[in-house]
Amino acid sequence: MLSRFLHNKVGLLLLSFTMVCISSFAQDESSAFVENSKKEAHKKNDFLYNPVYTYIGAIDLTYERIINEKSGAGVRFTYTFIDEFIDLKTDLALFYRRYYGNKPAGGFYNEAYLSYNRVENHQQSLMNGEGMSILERSNNLGIGFALGTKLISKDGILLDLGAGVAYNFYRSDFNNRVIPNLIVNFGFRF
Repeated sequence: MLSRFLHNKVGLLLLSFTMVCISSFAQDESSAFVENSKKEAHKKNDFLYNPVYTYIGAIDLTYERIINEKSGAGVRFTYTFIDEFIDLKTDLALFYRRYYGNKPAGGFYNEAYLSYNRVENHQQSLMNGEGMSILERSNNLGIGFALGTKLISKDGILLDLGAGVAYNFYRSDFNNRVIPNLIVNFGFRF
């Protein structure tokens, strides 16, 4: 009977020790998780720049606000400063992204966007034997869809790669109904 009592005491002591260890480990793990979540909670803004567009004569800037771990919404602004071969002058797009990766607001995504763009076309024509340049402008509203992936480093450096297409509701003689969108963005999360 004494041995059974001591055996139960040792078993109870081991069980108590195990529960204390698991409890303290769980608290450390959860406190580290809460601390990392608080750090990530403060970083809900992405600022991105597209250097490929700069190479072809445009400035393309993107701001995204992270809504939660799986979604974000933002604005993209493109301004073209070379008129020689690009008719699209400005483009302002409001977008919503849904993410499917393991990192917060990272990995594979699909995007829907509403685009307002202005197209300018310089036409050369002859009038009374003299050459004239006529500037035609068209303001368009379109809806688009894109697919891509956003890679995030531990330091918050971003690489956003994707492609999309927008459909303009208004079409004139010199602008297209379909406008492609190439996403090759570098940026940071803050």
